[in-house]
Amino acid sequence: MSKKKSVIFTFIITLVAIYVSKILWPIINLPFDDKINIIGAYYLQKYNSINEILRYLIFIFFPLLVFFISIQFFFYNRLRKIKDIIYTDNSFKSFKIRSNYGLFFFLIFILIIVILGFTSVNFPTENIDSYHEGQTLTPAINYLLNKGLWSSSFMTAGLFREVLHSLIGFNIFDVQSIGSSRVIFLLLTLITKLSVIFLIYQISKELNLEKNYKIIFFLLTSFLIFALTMKNIDSRDLPLFIFLNLLAHVLSVNKKALFINFFIGLLSIISFIWSIDKGAYLNFTLIILLTFFLVRKDHLQFFSVLIGIITGWVIFYLIVGSNEFTLFYYNTRDIFLHIEYVRGTIHPTPFSLDENSTRATKTLVAIIFSGILVIHLNFFENKIFNNKFKLLYIFLFILCVLSYRNALGLSDSYHIKGSEGFPEILIISLLSYNFLNFIIKSKFISNYINSKFIFYLMLITLISLIFYYEKIDFKKSLKFNQRMTTYVNHPNDFFLLNKQKESINELNNLLENEKCIAIFTEDAAIPFLVNRPSCSKFFMVYGGIFTENHQKIFINELKNSKSKYIILDAPNRYKHFPDFIGHLNRFPLIKKYVLENYSLLKEINLWNIYKLKKNI
Repeated sequence: MSKKKSVIFTFIITLVAIYVSKILWPIINLPFDDKINIIGAYYLQKYNSINEILRYLIFIFFPLLVFFISIQFFFYNRLRKIKDIIYTDNSFKSFKIRSNYGLFFFLIFILIIVILGFTSVNFPTENIDSYHEGQTLTPAINYLLNKGLWSSSFMTAGLFREVLHSLIGFNIFDVQSIGSSRVIFLLLTLITKLSVIFLIYQISKELNLEKNYKIIFFLLTSFLIFALTMKNIDSRDLPLFIFLNLLAHVLSVNKKALFINFFIGLLSIISFIWSIDKGAYLNFTLIILLTFFLVRKDHLQFFSVLIGIITGWVIFYLIVGSNEFTLFYYNTRDIFLHIEYVRGTIHPTPFSLDENSTRATKTLVAIIFSGILVIHLNFFENKIFNNKFKLLYIFLFILCVLSYRNALGLSDSYHIKGSEGFPEILIISLLSYNFLNFIIKSKFISNYINSKFIFYLMLITLISLIFYYEKIDFKKSLKFNQRMTTYVNHPNDFFLLNKQKESINELNNLLENEKCIAIFTEDAAIPFLVNRPSCSKFFMVYGGIFTENHQKIFINELKNSKSKYIILDAPNRYKHFPDFIGHLNRFPLIKKYVLENYSLLKEINLWNIYKLKKNI
């Protein structure tokens, strides 16, 4: 069979496999576990959360398996063997990477543009997001006033996001303000963006292209990622990009990069501190990396990573102490086991009319396409990269697959969009190479590209486009420190609506003699705004309290704190959301305790203030 026919048949068979995966999606339906009594969307619809994982894995890997079997059948004699992929080393005799100072110059140039974009930013002045920003502000206050980490706050995102994030801002700027926390968020976004650009540079450096084409690749790929992908990358992904950058260095050299491997191992605990879900993804990837080193019998590399992992966890344990470490373990375990039953929404069926199905389908197909590109890159003979460096794309694909796990837990547009970044980087980088390779093979076009005038014109065009997307304003950059100082020193009520200001002022008057505040609403920022710790470590109701045991802990902490008041939602707060389940109705033990021991005192805008009964 001709090569053209083989390609067409492979393409058609893979498309049929995707269609079969779509048909299988609703068929996969495990029975609901009746032992689960966490009231949420899954509970009400008697839906097993494991369905999401099974459906997703089958939808992704069935077409990839079919594609792999197809190329084995049609292109068997042209494929590299799996053992050749695993045991390969970089051959600098046949494929030499030359120093490219021009590429490095443009790396520095683009990094400077990104930093200038950061210093040109308009600081966000929108009203406080009481739920999400409260998640980073209140735990910091709890720590400062109670001197506890997991003992003071139940964390759903991670220690860095929920405590250290705001603490860093408070300490750097010496002011406990919403503005200082937001500036740290912008700074983390900048660092994440810089790490993405550096990863593109490392990929560009390893390409089998002439130096001018490497520069064009770097600028073109950077521009496309600026334009299409940066909005889908979150600062919580930073440890994953650090991992990819470190691994890129390890795979680009033949010598044992033991020191770099040690730092890769340290990312095991750093990623968990940074973000619980991203920590899980990175640690799963580290297990695969360790297995890879073992299979290759790279014992020095294996042990250097393993020592880094062990060292990081030991240091973490010694710093936080046994009590906080134990609470960290139970906190993290509960997140993995239960959070979906609290916040989960059923994932839309791909290629359907379900809400958010279009975005989900696009992302799922992008992940499948990423897998096809990675299989093609590693199994077909080509000289895009050194053979060993091609393995980087396998690990990038692993993170593509794992990162979509967030969208399975909460399948709204925001979380699906947040899972698009890794497949987009993979696809953009490989397609950019193929585009340039097409130009190189086209003598007519390449003659123009090789012209200095055309080359410099392309450079100027791509740099101008990156300037455009970064929205650089030199006047703002020059006044950055002044603008930032003014911003972080804005009083917190600058970010509040008038009704919110009234509510907080009234609460402050009411709580004048109270040491802590008990809240049972989604307004996680309340303790921060009234400058009091929460009476319970469960300062977030939605996504914080899961199990019956959590309810009992919440009740005991209320009793021990002798909290005189508790804040609940006003009955009409969610009248425009007919499917919303009231917090008290979701947690019967807390409902019983509150209604038996507290009575309604007053309503303050969106809140009902309940007061402890005198006979308690």
